[in-house]
Amino acid sequence: MFNQIVAACAAHVEKIVTHYRMPLLVEQVIAFALYRWASGETYESGTSAFGIDRATGLQAVRDVTAALLNAYPDAIKWPAGRRRAQILCAFRDKGFANCFGAIDCTHIYIDKPAGAPSINYYDRKQKFSVQAQVVVDLDLRILDVHVGYPGSVHDVRVLHNSHLWRRAESGDLFDAPPENLPHGVVTRGYLLGDNGYPVACPWIIQPYGGIFQGPDEERFDTRQKVARGCVERAFGRLKCMWRLFLRTHKTNLQTLPQQFVAVCTLHNILLDEGVDFDKNLLWEVDENGVRRRVDLGIVGNGGGGRRQCTNVDDDLLRDALRDRLALMLLRKPHPPPTNTIVVSVVVVLLPRGVQLSSASSSSSSSSSHAGGPVPNHSSPLASSGPLKLASWPNFTPHLAQSGMKLDAWPNVNCAFFSRSVEYLVAIARGVPLPKVPRSVALPRSNVTVTRLTDSAQLQGATNRASKCQNVVMRVLHGWVFKSGSRERGYTLAFQYLLESVATDFARAMWLREDWSNIISPAICAHTLELRIDLPLWYAGA
Repeated sequence: MFNQIVAACAAHVEKIVTHYRMPLLVEQVIAFALYRWASGETYESGTSAFGIDRATGLQAVRDVTAALLNAYPDAIKWPAGRRRAQILCAFRDKGFANCFGAIDCTHIYIDKPAGAPSINYYDRKQKFSVQAQVVVDLDLRILDVHVGYPGSVHDVRVLHNSHLWRRAESGDLFDAPPENLPHGVVTRGYLLGDNGYPVACPWIIQPYGGIFQGPDEERFDTRQKVARGCVERAFGRLKCMWRLFLRTHKTNLQTLPQQFVAVCTLHNILLDEGVDFDKNLLWEVDENGVRRRVDLGIVGNGGGGRRQCTNVDDDLLRDALRDRLALMLLRKPHPPPTNTIVVSVVVVLLPRGVQLSSASSSSSSSSSHAGGPVPNHSSPLASSGPLKLASWPNFTPHLAQSGMKLDAWPNVNCAFFSRSVEYLVAIARGVPLPKVPRSVALPRSNVTVTRLTDSAQLQGATNRASKCQNVVMRVLHGWVFKSGSRERGYTLAFQYLLESVATDFARAMWLREDWSNIISPAICAHTLELRIDLPLWYAGA
């Protein structure tokens, strides 16, 4: 990794040989700058270890800073194209559709500045600091950084004076496809923030806060805090790897912003290269011998009481996201019945009023489809066989709500799941389709589904769909019966089948994504959330 950085920065750092002296080696100059940022040592102690004087060390840091910014101009940029789609998909799986990232500020502690009014840099922690505003995604990549304002300045003022604010207000920042939310709200993008942004703008969603909360608001705040936690993790990785910006240090206020942006550039480069982070660096031992987490300079804004937002657009968007999240997650089920129900497959969602009897349920998938004929598929989809699931928990209230007869339950063939798959296969075959039934989940609009006229392409699509079907059934079984909480496993299974399964199948069929090489982001996220391992067979091992 070091050699790659040297090769990229060499043209910007290399000095001309003169009659007076030989220039320092490029490797030595870059190594000193990286050592200075990583160790946090003073110029006096650091330069002696490299055999250079203090003035040369100062110039080396300035040269390497400029070289990194010139050599990697796109390391920090707003997501576009495929990267944007990945970020939106990751936040959607967390319950926040069309979310671009999370925003927060951190303080870079410095010695008392000599050439500037020191009172301006005195923050609420009674330290001298400089503010840095950062936007990150769930992969901890930095998407935008704005640094340089004194520590006493509020987060909102930093935001209002940043380039991020100007782009957002002009409509150039959020360009995702419009997302329809409850209450008729449509959004093209937003960020997650803390209560430091109470009325700043309609595109930063903060938690409700307060003590007396309803269940939907409490769930929303929990989810929002978990998703927004990527900011703190990014600050932890950034500052603990480059410890100069973790501790109080002497600095030049003119060059500090450029140095911090250069370190953010290195942060993204190391993430792209898959460099691991030692989480032990997040801890330290104080003077009393007590182990504690390091101070990342994140100063919380906002009180303990609930804030009433005066921005109507922000309130509507937050309420719409809250209600969308409530629809995704099931309420706490009633106590499980005493008897044991053995089912063939998992039924996750059926429209109200659907009546399934034991005589018709086994043939419903092959003989009727939303009131019309279903194509007779001879694909491997029908050969995967039923999956035996014992003691499916707490299903009585959900069966009653859907109008299903309990005596028909053992013979149900996953109406919601199998009908969605059959519908996609019918589209690929070009069979005339009836009206889309309510029990079919369709893929998202960013995946184009069309007829496959080539027989080889059609056969490959159905084979991939068959493989996806087997994988999904095994994964759902693992979520419910192999995780620590069956209730949570069922909830995530419901969420996945409601939001992502049709898109995963469509991507496998039309985008030719082979699940032996590509892992579904939604399945991966839910599996990790349940704290169980992804099966090796899923990754092609």
